[in-house]
Amino acid sequence: LIEREIWPNLMRQAQAEQVPMILANARFSEQALGHVRTIERFFPGLMQASYASLALTLAQTQDDATRLYLAGVNNIMVVGNLKFDVLLPIIAVDAGRAWSARIKRPIVAIASTREGEDAMFVKAIQSLQNPRDGWDARSGMSDPLYLLIPRHPQRFDEAAALLENAGLRFIRWSTIRHDVHADAQVMQVQVVLCDTLGEMPFFYAASDVAIVAGSFSPLGGQNLIEACAVGTPVIVGPHTRNFADAVQGAVEAGVAIQISESETNDPALRALTCAREWLMDAQALEQRSANALQWVAQHTGAANRMLNEISEFETAQARALPLRH
Repeated sequence: LIEREIWPNLMRQAQAEQVPMILANARFSEQALGHVRTIERFFPGLMQASYASLALTLAQTQDDATRLYLAGVNNIMVVGNLKFDVLLPIIAVDAGRAWSARIKRPIVAIASTREGEDAMFVKAIQSLQNPRDGWDARSGMSDPLYLLIPRHPQRFDEAAALLENAGLRFIRWSTIRHDVHADAQVMQVQVVLCDTLGEMPFFYAASDVAIVAGSFSPLGGQNLIEACAVGTPVIVGPHTRNFADAVQGAVEAGVAIQISESETNDPALRALTCAREWLMDAQALEQRSANALQWVAQHTGAANRMLNEISEFETAQARALPLRH
């Protein structure tokens, strides 16, 4: 099993058939522990027995391991997070960087937006189009190009309608992605609506800054490691419970910042303002980029560590039990 999906009926049946179950890349938040304790109040022993039946658990962090132990898990190893071992397609990464070089504009990705967040960022972009902002005079560069990247395809048309109603100039990526003559069109718009799937490595590689959404509404956040893996520094919102340890590590490493609820009543606008401030300091931005690559490199190897632990477990099982045919 991967990360945290534990189903009591599955665990009971596996135990009855003497099939050992391993939970790999396990993450377990305070909220998840609270849910387990709530279920236990109504169905005493149900979840604890399920977690206790795990033969081996490979946790991402020591905090995850501690909470899993409190939920009933016994055999726990801390091995790191598989997401740091992400292997991004070189062709897509190189293509993204080449596209960015041709566009010759600073690019900010607003990535993996979820329900309600597109409207937040469209409004924030709209509010930053005021000429008295002084961006050109202070930065000496053209206005940023924003890549708005909804996480789910069913919201592509909704995001397009929001951009149109806001009066923002935009173009849909699906209409230009194979058009070698579209660069001139891109120079005339404020937003590219990225309405395709599977191209996040391209978009991150093309961007100077990535705002990783899913964290500006109380939805738990999205993975920021992929952006850091191509050297793109990150801004996240207040709600990152699903990736709390990764966010904390990235902030401590100088790779990311987190917008807190206490500092603003408009976190999307604050994130865009921060991104623009980063763009105006090329040296500091380059250092953040280097920090991002170094941070990811320091945390790789989880896949090999998990494989080693699983192999050792299987070897021990083979010695202890007769072969089953």
